[in-house]
Amino acid sequence: VLLVVPLDLAITPMRVLQDPIYSAKCRPLFEEGDVDDRFLMMLFLTVEHAMKNSSWKP
Repeated sequence: VLLVVPLDLAITPMRVLQDPIYSAKCRPLFEEGDVDDRFLMMLFLTVEHAMKNSSWKP
């Protein structure tokens, strides 16, 4: 093992579904099967990249 990263630092589908900003919109889409976990992550990362005050930016 070269590196161990705490799960709190990882962006996971569950993390997106628990996010206070995105959960209301993303959870129904995910639960109904309209988006899968990969597409959910792509949507999240695209929106976060476009935001100037993203909490995920270094």
